[in-house]
Amino acid sequence: MEIERSFSSRRKASLTPLIDMVFLLVVFFMLSTTFANDEGISLNFASGNNSSGDGTRKSITVTVEEGGIVDLDGKKYSRNKFREALREVIVKNKKKKIFIKSQGDATVQDVISALDQVQLAGGSDITFLKD
Repeated sequence: MEIERSFSSRRKASLTPLIDMVFLLVVFFMLSTTFANDEGISLNFASGNNSSGDGTRKSITVTVEEGGIVDLDGKKYSRNKFREALREVIVKNKKKKIFIKSQGDATVQDVISALDQVQLAGGSDITFLKD
């Protein structure tokens, strides 16, 4: 005796719920993701002169030149010797402000390297001068 089997047609799965779910996930991740993390340093900018009317200096001026040459109140130093010279000046004058300015074709990296050297020498009241 033969038994006849009836084959029912398979139901096709609907893709609509899957597409809806993927769309909701995309929207969720777009809203909850931080695409850029801006980090920076705070800078103080000043303009004007840095000496008082009676001839006494209220500050130390550091001028960064092309190639990493640093001018510390009129004397030029290489990047390596600059920190030692500045440390001696800071020890004598702890409360003086330190002004950093760039001159000529000094790169941003040269200025940031000078800023690092000033901080390593013990400088804390640092301001950038605008030309």
